Amino acid sequence: MKLAFPNKVNWRIYLGSQFSLEKHFGKSYAKIVKSVDALARDGYKVEFKDLTEELLDQFIPLYEQNLIAKKNPKIFDIKKLIEQTQSDNATIQMLVLSKDDKFLGGYIFSNYENSYRIMFVVLPKSLETKIFVNNVAFLMIFKMIEKSLEDKKEYFSHGRDRNLFGLNADIGLAIFKLRCGFKPYIKDKPDIEFLDEFKWNGTDDVLLFAGDQVEKKITKSYLFTNKKDEELKSAYGAILKVAGEIGLEIISH
Repeated sequence: MKLAFPNKVNWRIYLGSQFSLEKHFGKSYAKIVKSVDALARDGYKVEFKDLTEELLDQFIPLYEQNLIAKKNPKIFDIKKLIEQTQSDNATIQMLVLSKDDKFLGGYIFSNYENSYRIMFVVLPKSLETKIFVNNVAFLMIFKMIEKSLEDKKEYFSHGRDRNLFGLNADIGLAIFKLRCGFKPYIKDKPDIEFLDEFKWNGTDDVLLFAGDQVEKKITKSYLFTNKKDEELKSAYGAILKVAGEIGLEIISH
């Protein structure tokens, strides 16, 4: 199939004077606030901190252990990438999740004048406290957007992923980011490459974001799948909900 698409997809939420957390999260807003309160009540702490060697030494083993368990993982040299980002006029911070002074995970993110940009993530798969959303990541995203608004950032970015979700990054990752309200963009970076053909094997589900215009929102995507009707809705309901925004076309064998 002939089409232009980038090798990586960038995720952003643009903010502004009219942006509202309640409107952005819709029906999930009350559940998120209730969950944040429940964590605080049970002794969990969610704190923004400057990145230190001590925090990094706690983060990296958890991050690598979590990454190795994933499909087709790509392990980054975290310290090297942090040094490169710091040389690009950004400071590095962390949103830390802890309980009883025990480090549980968090987000390493870069602080630019116009944006916060997530670089690395590791979070526990479950908590002792009952929360009212699917996982703790929704709560962390909520806190990051809240801080972005407080600090008057232009946008908040959830980093970049390799395109061809399902073959590279998991489709579930794209689903999570779409559910959080992130939109796919093509970032103007030296390592962005544009491909012009994709051959589907007719078996593996693949989500492809298409386009060739840098610093533009992606408005065309393809979901290659043989799932139909209820099975399709069950697996990809979150994608179908934003089908119009991302110009979704479903292709089956």
